[in-house]
Amino acid sequence: LEILGLLAEGWARGPLARLHRLGLSCGLEPGRLGRVYLEHILEPTLASLEARLGAMNQAGELYLPDARTGALRLFSPLMIALVHQDLLGGVGLRPLDLRAFIEAHVQSFVAESRPRGGDPRAGVASMRKR
Repeated sequence: LEILGLLAEGWARGPLARLHRLGLSCGLEPGRLGRVYLEHILEPTLASLEARLGAMNQAGELYLPDARTGALRLFSPLMIALVHQDLLGGVGLRPLDLRAFIEAHVQSFVAESRPRGGDPRAGVASMRKR
């Protein structure tokens, strides 16, 4: 939970929104910018989530057959919500409480990824600590 909150805060208060706006708009055009965005912005973000989820998987806090897929499952909805709210102006059309969205998303992710027979609250608490 905390890492997604930090990403959302970096988006709102830091340069993340501008970096993603530029990376997505220019990166979808032919040329090298897509690769640069992917290598220096998007992949490092996903790799950090993947490492964190992999550690939680190793510790038995979550069950994830593939940490990379888990990172994509965790990050993608947040990315769409941030693009919707900020880059596309969705905050003026249909505002979203990002904190509540993140909380519900993490709870759902943990419930789907909990160890066999495990308590889903344990994974949520663990994600808050990390």
